[in-house]
Amino acid sequence: MEQAKKRDRVYIGGLFHDPKPPHPEAGAAGAVSKDEAKGPCSRHHPSRRARAAAAVSAAAAGRAAGSFFWSALSADATRSEDGATAAVIAGSPLWPQGQPVRLRSLWKVLEAGLVAEKQDWQVWTAWYDDRLAGRVREEKRELAYLRIADELWKQGPAIVNAEIARRVETVAPPLVKRP
Repeated sequence: MEQAKKRDRVYIGGLFHDPKPPHPEAGAAGAVSKDEAKGPCSRHHPSRRARAAAAVSAAAAGRAAGSFFWSALSADATRSEDGATAAVIAGSPLWPQGQPVRLRSLWKVLEAGLVAEKQDWQVWTAWYDDRLAGRVREEKRELAYLRIADELWKQGPAIVNAEIARRVETVAPPLVKRP
């Protein structure tokens, strides 16, 4: 029986998550890192909790999105078939019928976990919030997220995020709202 339970767990970016937990409301308790599986000593480290929350949020979001996802995808496909450019589609809200309540709740949990890390994750949470609302920034600002040297990525998220924050502050053009 224990082997079957282990087999059913999914490995997600350094975390194990049970896709069918007995009590889904347990939240991040369903996800543990490989280190945590060996012992409880690192279980309470903030980065472990944030990664666990991210894994649980991602798995639950996939289940919760359901018809909202297919509706949004269909709307994008229809707009594309009608001749809308990728830039126009990117400038529309991610969820045309409004973000599902469960997904919004999961996003807020993940966002709070990332911000608690104190590693400048706000550069990414703000970016994602812009995408949710259909806000598009000028190209220079978008490129601030993309043109990061491999050497910097190897130094970890705190260093990369601080560099992105610095770049965004230097370009910070006004918001562009596309039709």
